[in-house]
Amino acid sequence: MDTNFPTILIAQGDTEIRVRLRDTLQQWGYLVLEAKDEADALDIVKMHSRHIHLMLAGGDVGWKTLATTLQLYRPRMHVLFVTRNPREGVSDLLAPDRAIARVQELVVPPRSAAVRACHA
Repeated sequence: MDTNFPTILIAQGDTEIRVRLRDTLQQWGYLVLEAKDEADALDIVKMHSRHIHLMLAGGDVGWKTLATTLQLYRPRMHVLFVTRNPREGVSDLLAPDRAIARVQELVVPPRSAAVRACHA
């Protein structure tokens, strides 16, 4: 695996959302790390040697509290909160499809970067 490929941590207790995000992001060429709960996420952030560009976390209070703690270890890591049913008027919660679109805005997908380089 190319060490220049962006790394994304999916820290999400909802298996369906986690798998959907993982499969889509891997197709785009991102390196994806998965955490099913807060303890897994903390272990990954503390132990993983690669730069983690972005974390997609669950949207409840526990995940938000954890995100604050994890940013002490990874201050350059962006965080997006993903939930199955975002509430109207709550701007920091994204539905999975919107989260995927936002990931591509924050961290250039490796596959699209390769396509651009071929056409340059």
